[in-house]
Amino acid sequence: MPGSLSFYAVMLTGSPGQLHEIVNRTVDACREYGYTWELASALQTRANILANRSDWVGDANRDAEESLEIFTRLGDAWGAAEALAARGEARERSGRFGLAAEDFRAAIGHAARLGAQSQVSLLRARLAGVLMETGDGEEAEAMLRRILAEVEQHRHGGSPPPACTSRCGAAARAAPTRHASNWS
Repeated sequence: MPGSLSFYAVMLTGSPGQLHEIVNRTVDACREYGYTWELASALQTRANILANRSDWVGDANRDAEESLEIFTRLGDAWGAAEALAARGEARERSGRFGLAAEDFRAAIGHAARLGAQSQVSLLRARLAGVLMETGDGEEAEAMLRRILAEVEQHRHGGSPPPACTSRCGAAARAAPTRHASNWS
């Protein structure tokens, strides 16, 4: 994919203004040259970036949906999982927690079929976060406890996935007060 890694250099050098421009150019180049899979990947990357800004969340949803359509058409389960996760994040950011939960559940299904257990744990932690927002705190707490138990079980064989434990901790801090006393 033309220039697909250039946005990492911009992220590392602290030039956030250029980040949006670079991902836009990457998407445009993929469209221009007919790179279908690369376009889906670039759209998914842009959706992830845009989903973290409230003022860009509508664009993130659009990009994630297009990315999902392409990855699904190509039969790329990993790409579909990533696109669903990006759309879930965009929906979460815009307060559409029920739809975000649907996306995270679907992404979990794709990742599980591929045997990507670390990704499944991370997605389940994201799902638990939105479940708390929908009032399903008990289900979210049970899910987080299972994730933490799995992390503890695997800790002896290697390091726990940092993104997962970080997300679990953030979701636990967001837990309703009536559940917080059970986190010891």
